[in-house]
Amino acid sequence: IQRTKHANVRELCCVMLRQDVTERSPVWANALPKIQNTVKSTVINLLSQALSARKLTKVCKLLVDIIGVLTAHATRTGWPTLLPFVVRLLKAKDAVNVSCGLELVASIAEYSVDELSSILP
Repeated sequence: IQRTKHANVRELCCVMLRQDVTERSPVWANALPKIQNTVKSTVINLLSQALSARKLTKVCKLLVDIIGVLTAHATRTGWPTLLPFVVRLLKAKDAVNVSCGLELVASIAEYSVDELSSILP
């Protein structure tokens, strides 16, 4: 995802990564916590880089979806940098970052509905 300038290749890499981080995938379940944390940090960094172009691309939307999937796992493993990142996007002055922040909130809610329903009335 980081090394190519071709959008189609980045999109394919995002789709493949999303498949590997789903709960059904043994790849993510068997990954060491250090690797999981590296993937989480990398995904946030990639999204930040993608947003620096000031436009929401397909890669941004795929990364948002990956973060949503990872959030479902984060209730067990934690992800302390995610909330500050989302808040930073929501407080941004440009519409692209705010829009991405809102999409992140929606994605997190979508993938974490089971965890959220247990704490909400």
